[in-house]
Amino acid sequence: PSPAELGAVWLAARRVALFTTNLGGIIQSFNPGAELLTGHQAARLRGRDAWGLLFAPPERPDSPGLAAPAWRRRVEGKSHWEGDLSLIRADGSTLPVCLRLTGLPVKDGEAPGFLWLATDISERKRAEAHLAEISERLEMMVIERTEDLRALNQSLEEEVAARRQAEKTLRQSEERLNRAQHLAHLGSWELDL
Repeated sequence: PSPAELGAVWLAARRVALFTTNLGGIIQSFNPGAELLTGHQAARLRGRDAWGLLFAPPERPDSPGLAAPAWRRRVEGKSHWEGDLSLIRADGSTLPVCLRLTGLPVKDGEAPGFLWLATDISERKRAEAHLAEISERLEMMVIERTEDLRALNQSLEEEVAARRQAEKTLRQSEERLNRAQHLAHLGSWELDL
């Protein structure tokens, strides 16, 4: 694509925050989507530290795991780095975003840097939370149903045991009756007068 085509894409991408930084994370350029997503005006973004201005404290470069040298190594050694972070908007609210950092190729006379692409993933996070809630409810229903089935099974086992005992008692009673009838038949005779 030509520089004009890339410039048109850069400006048209309003649902995605695109900005470039130098190696130190200082914002060099940004698109209108970055203003919309962050709520910051263009003048507030240019020349500012992307980590310090836009990301929650645990995700800033001075925190373990995302220290500036660490994320630089992650990006420089690969084609890109990607992760879910909390972006701090101009009004102080946070927004979950998927951040993709890509090392920019070095051109003559230009300092190397990074292309940052941030997309709003709040819908995805809400859907994940809703799914987790549904999953938890289903798990509770399974536990309740399993308990119900255990209780029903126990009741059925007790009923079967009672029926078996009743059948055994009935058989014993029938055997005693048969023996009594047999003895009564042996002791009886017919009198013919």
